[in-house]
Amino acid sequence: ERTVPCLPADAIVEVTCRLGSAGPEPVSIPPLPLSVSGMVYDAYIFGKLSVDAAIARDRKLVLQAAMAHPAHRDLDYMEKIIDELFSSHKKYLGGFR
Repeated sequence: ERTVPCLPADAIVEVTCRLGSAGPEPVSIPPLPLSVSGMVYDAYIFGKLSVDAAIARDRKLVLQAAMAHPAHRDLDYMEKIIDELFSSHKKYLGGFR
């Protein structure tokens, strides 16, 4: 049984636990309302794609990560922000494709 049912089994999340003699046991939660589970899943995808983008040094994945975040839905705006980010921090972001 997954602790947060709307996330993949391998998702790493911070959850409430009960401490017993066998160590911590995560407390499962009931299914979230659809509106909330969608936001939780979007935040998970945002985090996963952000890490994938950093590991792969892939600027396209940076845009995919940004667009996956629940607060970022304007593609043109996000492309401009990412362009500014890469321009402002180019000495730290070498090697991105």
